[in-house]
Formats: sequence, structure tokens, C-alpha cells
Amino acid sequence: QQQQHDDHRRHHHHHAINSINTTNNTHNTHNKNFSQTHSHGSRISSSSSSSSSSSFVPSWEYKPLIEPYTGNLTCMFEVAHHNLESLDNYTSHPKYEDRTNCGKWRYRPTSDWVPPSPLVVFDKLSHGSTIYIMGDSVSRQHFVDLACLMASVSRIVSVDRNWGDQIAAVDRRGVVAGYGLTGATFRSYYNVSSSKNNETTTTPTNTKKDICVKFVDGNIGALNPKLSRPRFIQSLSKVRKGDVVVLNAGLHYKSQEHIVPDLDYMKPHLSSARERGARLLWRETNAAHFDVPDGYFGPTIKEMQQTKSAKCVSHSRINATLSRQHFNGKVTPFVKSLGTMYVLETWEATYLMPEWCHVGDGKDCAHFLMPGGTSFLTESVLKYIEEEM
Repeated sequence: QQQQHDDHRRHHHHHAINSINTTNNTHNTHNKNFSQTHSHGSRISSSSSSSSSSSFVPSWEYKPLIEPYTGNLTCMFEVAHHNLESLDNYTSHPKYEDRTNCGKWRYRPTSDWVPPSPLVVFDKLSHGSTIYIMGDSVSRQHFVDLACLMASVSRIVSVDRNWGDQIAAVDRRGVVAGYGLTGATFRSYYNVSSSKNNETTTTPTNTKKDICVKFVDGNIGALNPKLSRPRFIQSLSKVRKGDVVVLNAGLHYKSQEHIVPDLDYMKPHLSSARERGARLLWRETNAAHFDVPDGYFGPTIKEMQQTKSAKCVSHSRINATLSRQHFNGKVTPFVKSLGTMYVLETWEATYLMPEWCHVGDGKDCAHFLMPGGTSFLTESVLKYIEEEM
């Protein structure tokens, strides 16, 4: 009976993913409530690959037929205060209808971009491999997005819990949800493909494959280096061949000038993990959309947050150069110079993201409304796994 259940579940998940991929290129020309794209007026150097068309402009596109895999706390990994329904007077927001559909927007970085299927994780990674997401609360959002996507195409075998009393108070669902979950193991079954006479034949198998996704909380050294550094170092010491580690320093640094020394301190531990066969990915720090020249949090924003008057503004009101340089200008070249990490250049996507898809609520123009802007962070990792592993 369990085998029949799993066979049915695999068929359903493969059908669901094929449906999503089919609808990704669909435009709703009759929906007048949404713009078709949200893009920059001039091309910023694309981070993923060169475009096949010199006139192509990277943009977020509205895909009305997509069924989001998070939202309304339907996924056990979701964090309540990043969810629309948890905000005060959320229905009175002037862009309320747009905000309810943030999970239906997808970023298109190049003209030939094909969104990767989450099943690529099971196709490419070895049984027992782990994907680590290491960083601050935005990295937690990235972990939530990836974990919820994985849960939509596989079976949850086990979860890692944080049983702290303070964590339990964060979410009305208790500790076994949101902030109370720091990892999970997902199980699926993989097929064997063979090619003959230019035709590919796929044969189902009953071979299970387990993949773990873990979140490691910390900022490398920004807030509490005596706590964060050992946590990162300990996590890096556990990674092994075939694991994927996604790191980011987070938004708590006052300046990127402090990130480089912290990364330099971590260099021998990063090198050791790489030598053991782990794949290390550095995620560029995301853009924010506060109403200041570079879009990031500052003293004036803190004052506005107290009165819930901090507004999220369009990227057209934020200086692209200042925003990119704030956290990534020196850090990205430094990371590349280490030779141990592949850079996921995701800043541009988060900069161009519709501003109404931040949590907002007069306080937060850095975190993403879930579901929302984290989809491209996840797609970037999946694309790397698909093409590089």
C-alpha cells in the first residue's frame, strides 16, 4: 500500500511540475489588474548568462497559471510574520490584490531562460546529500522557499526542530513550524534514462533517494562573531562530497568593508570544505527598497519604522549603482578571487522585484512577502545544480 501511495505521489508530482513548466510561458492578456512585466529601463549586466538578444531586458513576469507552493501558512516551513495574512490591516493596502499574487511572479534574467525543475535535485545529487543555506533571516526565507518547493514534489521523511521557548512564541502553530524548523529530509524516486537512435527512453525505478535541506543561522561575524563564526565553522566541517553550501553575509553589516575580513577569516574552512568535494555557492546580498538613495536600512528608516511610515518604493527611485555597490561592490570580486566559491549573482533580480512584494507594513522593505521574491534565489541554486553537477 505504501508503495502504491508513493507511485501515485510521484506521478502526481511529475504531472504538477510539467504543468508549471508549461504555464511558465503563458501570458494573461485579459487580466487588467497586473502589468505583464516589471523591469528596468536600461539593461544592467545580466548575472546568469549572456542574452541571445541584445535588446532583451531582464524583468519579472506575471504568470497567472502558476500555483504557488507557499502562502497562507500552508507549508509547514513558512514563517508567519513574512506572510500577508499575518500583517495588520493587510486588505486595506492600495496594492492588496497585487500583493496576494506575488507568488505568481517569476524573474527572467535572459531571453533563453528556462526555469529549472526542483526534481533536478534528485536527478543530480547523490542519495544522502545535503543542501545548506547559511546566512541571516533573508537566507532563512531562501531556505523556506526551497524547502516548500521540495515538499511539493517529494515526501518529507524527517524534520530538524528548534525547541527553544522563544522560538515557540514566534508562530501560533508552535515549534513544529516556521522558526521552529531548521531542516528536513525529502525522499523521492528517480528514473533511469537511456538514449538510442537519438531517442531517449525513461524507465521508472523503485530506488529511493533522500536529500536534506538545512538552514544555518548567522551573519559570519556582523552581530556576534563569537557565536556566528563557530556555528559556520562547525557546519562547514560537516559538509562532504556532493553537498551544496549556499552562503551569504546578510544585511546586518553596516558596511561591506567588514564583510571581506570576515570572509578572509573563514578562508581555510571554505577551502577545506571545497577540497572534501562540497560545492560552495556565494549568494549576492539582495537589494532593499526603502525610500533612500541606495534602498537599504539606515538611521532615518529606523525612526520611520517606529511610526510604521517606512514606505517601499520602486527600483526606479533607487540608484542602481549605489544599491549594487553597498554590499556587493567589493565582496563579489573578493569571493571570486578566492577560487573556492561560485557566485550566484542574484542582486539584479531582487533590485528589479516589484516593491509591493516586500513585507512592507510600514516597516520592512528588505524581507520578501512570502511567497514572492525568493523564488529566483531558489531557481539560481537549482540552475547551478542542473548545469554544473
